[in-house]
Amino acid sequence: MSGDLVYLVNQLGSTSYLDVNGVPDPASTGERYRVHTSAQPNRNGNSGEWFLFAETSSPDDGAIRAGDVVHILSNWNNTRGGWLDTSGGGAPGGNGLHTALVGHYSNRANGSGAWRFAN
Repeated sequence: MSGDLVYLVNQLGSTSYLDVNGVPDPASTGERYRVHTSAQPNRNGNSGEWFLFAETSSPDDGAIRAGDVVHILSNWNNTRGGWLDTSGGGAPGGNGLHTALVGHYSNRANGSGAWRFAN
């Protein structure tokens, strides 16, 4: 449901949870804190908790369905962790398209903070 608090669990190898690091990267534009995964669901307070907010869905009943666009807010530091976002800078080491981070805005760069659940 839109507004639900969830844990996001990675499916590669052993269980790991999406987590706010709490360390800003001074070289990054728009970044509030770094994001990584952790073996614990809440490594530091609420660092692994995320609120899901759908832009819209049909029917209009608050549910989130596959294909719906959502914005994801970190619950770390009483929701001051920021919105899950990507930067266009590429992942460290050149092994990915974008770096994940949490930023100040829910959709900082026209789609950078928009996520979709795959079918």
